Amino acid sequence: MREDKTIKVSVVMPFFNSENTLEESILSLSKSTFNDMEIILVNDGSTDKSSKIANNFVKFKKVHLKQNRGAGSARNAGANIASGEILVFIDSDTVVYSDTVQKMIDRFKDQQVVAFQAISDEHSYNKGLGAELLALKWNYGFHNAGKTSALLNSYCFAIRKDIFFEIGGFTERFKGAGGEEFDFGHKLNKKYVINIDKNIKVKQFYKSVFNRAKVLFVRTRKWSEFFCTRLKPESHGGARLSEMLISFLSCLVLGVIFFAFLLFLAYLIANLKFYNYVCKIKGILFTLLSVFPNFLWSISAGFGFCVGILDIIVRKLRFEQP
Repeated sequence: MREDKTIKVSVVMPFFNSENTLEESILSLSKSTFNDMEIILVNDGSTDKSSKIANNFVKFKKVHLKQNRGAGSARNAGANIASGEILVFIDSDTVVYSDTVQKMIDRFKDQQVVAFQAISDEHSYNKGLGAELLALKWNYGFHNAGKTSALLNSYCFAIRKDIFFEIGGFTERFKGAGGEEFDFGHKLNKKYVINIDKNIKVKQFYKSVFNRAKVLFVRTRKWSEFFCTRLKPESHGGARLSEMLISFLSCLVLGVIFFAFLLFLAYLIANLKFYNYVCKIKGILFTLLSVFPNFLWSISAGFGFCVGILDIIVRKLRFEQP
């Protein structure tokens, strides 16, 4: 096995009720060509067999949180006990190739590199229409990317530990997974660059079509608060929130009643390049089958975001009341 004695590395893998994917994720790490690393498994209050699976890997460090506090809290807990100068965060549904960690760490020999993001393979680790389509969607997001990314995806990325703590680690206000990585990436991009390389990939376990729709609704409902606080809409006009609520509801109702077909047509036009990409890899039949789940995910995400905006407006209206 190849080792690099010049850089100390700590890998942090948080998990919550991940009994179906955790073992494969850990095993992939144990087969890494870069083996001079500390591996920290953080149990975020799991109630399934995940803890037992993690305990089978006796050489790895363990952190057991008494209750589920969210992925951000779990990653922070791992980082707090890490001894490495480079932190590598890998999700419990991510399977790395044998050379993934080595390639990522090699990039940090350049002192200008602060953070590095691996990308998702175009092929999923598990099978099924939803899983295979999601793999293509995640990979397509980097298809035309350069050498840097404006967003951070938490499934596999590395960062210098001093920089991680300099920007305050992950926010812990989001329970569960989702939202904390965008907040972290936003803070990181204010001062530093997130590097990527399309040749450094990982595979992932993905959810089914309808489970993914549910997850998207829940996550975008949470993300709406993040985007609204970053956009600061109150600085672009003096309308009261009650007026914003009426306008928002009016547009929403009109959109649902009168523009459903136009919305679907616009969706197809906007995604033509993606479907062309899917067709080249999977063929015409898979492409046709993928239209409904992809549209369903878009609707779920949009609906979740709208509900999140309503949550924010209702809270503000309550605050406005004398």
